[in-house]
Amino acid sequence: MEDPLAAVETLGPVAVMLHLRNSVVYESRGGIEVQWVPLGEGVVHFKRIIAKAREVCPPITVYNKPITGRPPCHRPAL
Repeated sequence: MEDPLAAVETLGPVAVMLHLRNSVVYESRGGIEVQWVPLGEGVVHFKRIIAKAREVCPPITVYNKPITGRPPCHRPAL
């Protein structure tokens, strides 16, 4: 549940690969649900991430993980 843009800024200079996946997050009873969705349909801003990666990363491989068939994962409230 980290900020992906902050992760690119922090780890980008030493990265060897960038792994992309998108999720939706929504409230549920007693916490939140997180579910993987196709790229572009979730909360991750890939244009900003790729722009930052071009700025701070050495030449790297981008891995797109299009897994979407999983049911939501429940995260309890703290």
